[in-house]
Amino acid sequence: MKKRAYPVGESVPVTGSKGTNMENGSHTESGARGVNLNEMTTTYDDVEPDYFLQHSPKTPPAEEENIEKNKKVFDLLVSLGDSLDYYKEESLANFTDYLIKKFADSLEQKENPTKLFNQLMIKINNADLSNTNEILKKLTKIYSRTIIIEYEKNQDLEKSKQSAYEKTLHRSSQYLSEE
Repeated sequence: MKKRAYPVGESVPVTGSKGTNMENGSHTESGARGVNLNEMTTTYDDVEPDYFLQHSPKTPPAEEENIEKNKKVFDLLVSLGDSLDYYKEESLANFTDYLIKKFADSLEQKENPTKLFNQLMIKINNADLSNTNEILKKLTKIYSRTIIIEYEKNQDLEKSKQSAYEKTLHRSSQYLSEE
């Protein structure tokens, strides 16, 4: 197949979808490629703009209450750390910073069983065991299979991950007790 290139300086006619000649940048009101943007816009004249904001998914009240409590505890720890820094109490300020990190980690871990599973795998890998690779393979298979089975039952991925993590944690304690 032979390719044909256009020499520099030669004008090549370009036609739009409606067959109009658009050479030298001139094109009709229907746009450079024959598309009119005015025809493509979507309008919701009969729907109020607030309609979309009112029907957004909201968090349940109990969850909002927990979020508010966690925020208050976090704000309390931050203000305590700031005041200890102000009074040059470095050791207590460092301890408060440690508490803030642990509090944030605990909130994150409650919500993320995948991260917990990964941390469990790292702990087992770092343990001084003779058959670490085999245990990791078995636990990963258990975790993956449990997610699939639980998801087929209740159609909730987060619950499936949590259940898989709990089962993997139980099985890991059995494997480690045998060592």
